[in-house]
Amino acid sequence: MDRWTLRGVALLAAWLPAFAGHAADANANADVWLGSGWDGPVPHAVRLQLTPGGGELRLGAPWACRLPLKREGTGYTPGLSVNGGTACDRLSGRRLTVQVDGQRLRLDGLSLTSLTLRPAGDAATASGARTLALSAPGDTAVELRLVAAALGERSGEWRQGGATPCRAVLELAAVDTGQQWHVFTAGTSGGGCDRWVGRTVVLPSAPGAAVTVRGARGADVVLSPK
Repeated sequence: MDRWTLRGVALLAAWLPAFAGHAADANANADVWLGSGWDGPVPHAVRLQLTPGGGELRLGAPWACRLPLKREGTGYTPGLSVNGGTACDRLSGRRLTVQVDGQRLRLDGLSLTSLTLRPAGDAATASGARTLALSAPGDTAVELRLVAAALGERSGEWRQGGATPCRAVLELAAVDTGQQWHVFTAGTSGGGCDRWVGRTVVLPSAPGAAVTVRGARGADVVLSPK
């Protein structure tokens, strides 16, 4: 190894701790806020990460897309959608304004009404693992396996029996005191589960209550507990 190579290795070794410290500082300055937006009867999780220079906006299933944000004065301008999706595409170039009030953040420009977000540690979550046995129309057996999750995270799995058994992944989209909304993602095993993609499982908090599958169009499907 010649002296120029040795010098390069020494310089790299000296720079690495500085780069690591800079990355840690940038991460420490990032704020993550969570909430839920609505498109008709179907909700989606909203995750906003802010940094000194901008950040990132993520919309959960059924949109499943994200946008880089550039800070401009008191607002933020979304760039091109990283992974596509009509909801993110129509936001590209639109100005978003943010107003923080204690443990709440108001986000304007995303929809017709202001969207309220909360810090990730204080946002609503679905807690506790449980399994529900349900009966769908046509005497189709469904097993709903739920896990603890924050908004926008994988919250469980839909297992459907019958002639064409299949599985579908669920993502937590919204929570209030009375019920939870879990959206079907594109992660299915095919078969009879593909028709559920983009729909929402509405789960009441009351034990033993019926579970509803709701879509942006079409009639609701009601599942009875076994």
